[in-house]
Amino acid sequence: MTHAGAVACARHPFRLHVQRDNARWILELRSARGSAPHRGRGTGTRYIEASLAAASPTGWSFVQGVDGDHWCGRIELTCAS
Repeated sequence: MTHAGAVACARHPFRLHVQRDNARWILELRSARGSAPHRGRGTGTRYIEASLAAASPTGWSFVQGVDGDHWCGRIELTCAS
């Protein structure tokens, strides 16, 4: 992933952590922080939110933000079964 630029991503490679907590899946992504001025309201964010809403209109949450030199995103999904 080089969304934040190749140099930033070389210093801070992305990490994805996936776990199940009872009836929910939790996906956490940490990646290099970019320099875009919209800070989490760009095309990628809108795509993620639209995809989650299409798959499960009420069974998800998505939060993201800066944590030091990283951009962190967390998605929680209600399990289908």
